[in-house]
Parts: sequence; C-alpha cells; structure tokens
Amino acid sequence: MKLEIFGVKLPEIKKGDNIGELVCENFDLKDGDVVVVTSKIVSKAEGRFVKISEIKPTKDAINLAKKAGKPPELVELILRNSRVVGIIPVHDLVSRGLFDPQGLSKNPELALKVLEKDKSLLITLVNSSIYTDAGIDASNVPEGYFALPPKDPMRSAEAIRESILNHSGKRVAVLISDTEVFLNGSIEVCRGYSGICPVKREFGEPDIYGKPKWGGCEALIHEICCAASLIIGQSHEGIPVVVLRGLKYEDDCKIKSISLENIFRAFIKENIKFIGAGKIMRFVFDFLK
Repeated sequence: MKLEIFGVKLPEIKKGDNIGELVCENFDLKDGDVVVVTSKIVSKAEGRFVKISEIKPTKDAINLAKKAGKPPELVELILRNSRVVGIIPVHDLVSRGLFDPQGLSKNPELALKVLEKDKSLLITLVNSSIYTDAGIDASNVPEGYFALPPKDPMRSAEAIRESILNHSGKRVAVLISDTEVFLNGSIEVCRGYSGICPVKREFGEPDIYGKPKWGGCEALIHEICCAASLIIGQSHEGIPVVVLRGLKYEDDCKIKSISLENIFRAFIKENIKFIGAGKIMRFVFDFLK
C-alpha cells in the first residue's frame, strides 16, 4: 500500500470564499482522495472573527481572567461560547520547573514572553466536545481580532465536500482539522467530517492468529489529521489544505454521536462502585501532598 500526502497552497481566505472551489482550482483531485482543511480557514471563510476592541468583558470574565492570567476580552468570548470545566496553568508549570520551556520553543525567552500575556489554557466544553479556550485564538488572523471556530464543523465539512463534487465531479472525503493540547506538545484533532466513516470498525475481527481481537476501532479521522499536520505546520508554512491519496476507508456509516458528559458521569459512577469513594478520595489527597 502507498499513501501520498500533498500540501495545497491557497490564496488568502476572505469571508464568503468558497473553499471547495478554491481547492479544485489549485489541485487536481481524484475520486477517493481525503481533503483535510484547517479549521482556521473555514472560520475565515465563514466570517467567524471578532474585533478585540469591541469586546466588553463582564465582571465574571474580568475575575476569571485575573485568576487565569488571561486577557479579559478572550475570557469573555470563551464564556459566551462554551462552558469552562478546568484550567491548564502552563505559565505556573514552567515557573515551578515542572515543564521545560525548551519543550515549547527553540527560543525559550520568546515563549516566556508569550506566556506572560496569556498564562493558562481553559478547558471548555463546546457542544459536548472538549476544546481549550473554546477553540478561540488570535494566531494566523489579522492584528486586533480573535477567530472563533466554525459554528457547525460537521455542516462545514459537508458543504465543502458538496462544493468539490459540484466543481470537479470528484467524490472525496473532507475533514476539518484543529490543533489541541496533548501531553508534552500539541496534536491535531478532527472537528468535522463528511464522506468518511470516523473509525475503523474492526473490533472483534480476527488477528494474525485468527483470534477475535479486543480493539481495532482506530480513530481514523484523527489519525488522518495528525498525518496532515506534518505538512500543514503551526506557524508560517502557509499550507491550509492537505490531500491524502491511496487511503482505503468506508465512505459512509451510521454512528451515534457521543456525549462526553454522559460518558464522564458513567465513568465516575463505575469507578466509585469498583474502587470505592473513600479510596478514591484518599488517593486524591495523597497525590496532592
């Protein structure tokens, strides 16, 4: 099997631009290709920008911004568009020597300057999906603006796929990719998809010895986005679209959406039953000493 990955450069995206049409104009697609589009250019095309000077933070946003060490305007937008459930105190972890700034940047001094202005990441829920800072940031957008993530990334992916079909006649899969925090770095996750089954449905399939295996349901759409990120990059590369060619995948399947909140509740209840609430609390207290 051979898998090819192509980077596609596009003109600067403006509000109202048709991303599917632009992809067709700048790359010769084939049936079965997987088109990975960065969330940021989808936000640009959909006009998901907010002028920072026009944001009036509430008292709640100002208080939370002081605790988190974040710009109050950014916190106000986060509160408007998500539910805050936690915090990652990045600056504090670096200050306490628990995280090496050289793991963040080749230029640690520059990284620390950035962290002085925005010291933490808020863990948020947006439509039952986990985002840091509700997916809102000011990177790769004009000065003085914040970009919000696509309002409905599933619908956005479907619209791009339909546009590609209309302009090229090619049947492809479309994924919308977004960067998220993961352990000692960042990783790409898929926020919306169309024309592809999101997982490899091989749970229980025989392994190389013919035994039914526990596993095999790989998170395919996220793996694809991670592969695409090797070309897309995170700063000045200027490649907002990647095409994967040669990948075999199911082009359609019916899978119910997952409620992270319901799963988390079930997880807590089952762990209390299995381990016991007292033991869990003692473990937490011992861990925090």
